Amino acid sequence: MKLAAVAVSENIVDRAQRLADLKASVAEAAQAGAEMIVFPESCISHRTDEGIAAYEGNKLIDMARAIDDPEIDQFRLLAEEHNLILVINTEELDDGKIYNSSIVYSSQGACIGKYRKRFLPDPEIALGFEPGAYTPPIETPFGKMGIQVCWEMHFPDIAMRHLIEGADFFLWLTMPFDIHVAGFTNRMSCRAADLCAPLVCVTHALPDERIANWDGIVCMAVDALGRVVGSAPQRPGVHIFDVDPQQHLDSPHTSFDNHRAYMQSMRKDYAVLRGN
Repeated sequence: MKLAAVAVSENIVDRAQRLADLKASVAEAAQAGAEMIVFPESCISHRTDEGIAAYEGNKLIDMARAIDDPEIDQFRLLAEEHNLILVINTEELDDGKIYNSSIVYSSQGACIGKYRKRFLPDPEIALGFEPGAYTPPIETPFGKMGIQVCWEMHFPDIAMRHLIEGADFFLWLTMPFDIHVAGFTNRMSCRAADLCAPLVCVTHALPDERIANWDGIVCMAVDALGRVVGSAPQRPGVHIFDVDPQQHLDSPHTSFDNHRAYMQSMRKDYAVLRGN
């Protein structure tokens, strides 16, 4: 699977310009042969004039949109127009509540899944975000997909449960933050190896004034063995990674066809992972 990870620039723009930039990224990814395109956390509002004002004024509601709002629905149409799977993260308004939501659209222009961030740090709770209910892995043409958002990388619980339920590959949509690049790479590799499945990080690109001295996280793809198979420079744009969701790992210690199946079977007995 050719996956396009879009590093959205953190240079401050207005919301209309950000939407235009995201739309252009979809066309660029399709031109490059991408079969799936993934945007980072809060890609529509983060570092926009409107987003900054909403966060500073504690008015999260000003940024939130319902999934059928034309501003969000245009990405469903873009997925269909360019014949690819599209994953976008945004502030979703639903029945008066606001969620940090990752919405997945099929190449036929249908919403095939939605993951609402479940583990929220205190600042997001203070802003008014609601934690999402548990969501099973999302079915795609390339296999079952698990999603984690930003802070959730510190909590393997959901990813492990997704593994038990047959997830074939995982996405981590996040803000950029100052974890040393070596530590970040090690964390990505260890998590992918624990899950026995590919893991792709999609993050923002820093503003021009910070990018020269950055030594933190970048867009990256790691395979089921924990090997880095793609790493992008810290710059905005579309980065194409080759990801194999069906990479099966032979295990000499079991009679299973692949190591992932063995780990899924073993972890089904972990009571801590069975609850909601």
